[in-house]
Amino acid sequence: MKRYTPSILTSLNLILGFVGIVDRNIQTAALIILVCIILDVFDGRAARHFKAQSDMGKELDSLADLVSFGVLPATIYFTFSPLGGVLTYVFPALIVLGSALRLAKFNTLSHSDYFMGLPTPASALFFSGLFFSRGLENDFTNEWITQPVGYVLIPLFFFIMMLAPVRMMSFKGKLTSRKDYVYPLILLGVFIITWVFVHIGLAIQISVMLYIVMSFVQNFFRLESVQKKGKHI
Repeated sequence: MKRYTPSILTSLNLILGFVGIVDRNIQTAALIILVCIILDVFDGRAARHFKAQSDMGKELDSLADLVSFGVLPATIYFTFSPLGGVLTYVFPALIVLGSALRLAKFNTLSHSDYFMGLPTPASALFFSGLFFSRGLENDFTNEWITQPVGYVLIPLFFFIMMLAPVRMMSFKGKLTSRKDYVYPLILLGVFIITWVFVHIGLAIQISVMLYIVMSFVQNFFRLESVQKKGKHI
């Protein structure tokens, strides 16, 4: 039974993604994305713990992620569209396409202590925050996505970030030194403060954007360090 645990968790991820798509409730979709992210984390850990990794499990995981982190956010985002005609479909479709290409790319790369391009769960997490914020009064994200420019730029930005050849931080590895705790603690602190004083939706969105910014900062210092070492050789 233990060796089936990862596949059961992945299947739940897939089923919940489907439920969110057909239900089309904004708040429900936001919550389902969060639950699916948790399931996505634990199915991988369960596979490693029970030594149940398999090619089938890897492919099933990607298919489930495409539904929960690609199709589901795109379906809900589509309902916000201030555009008309074909453009109504184009920009939500970028979320699906970007997720599919990112997941396919992930399956071809060797595992390391960082991600190459923004992970699909991180992209979906941002949209979850956006959905949580939907309908709130005085929330700037509502004003942003109801304008054509804002509505277009958000999926375009995440499409580019998912496929960009840029290192993104991964917190999957063990935290062995004090430096390893800096970025996670900053993210956690900003998330909690924003949640307490504003709203969980905005807290999620800010945290995802901060994660992207910190990944770029980490890349900058890494390149700077490499250049200094090169000068001393």
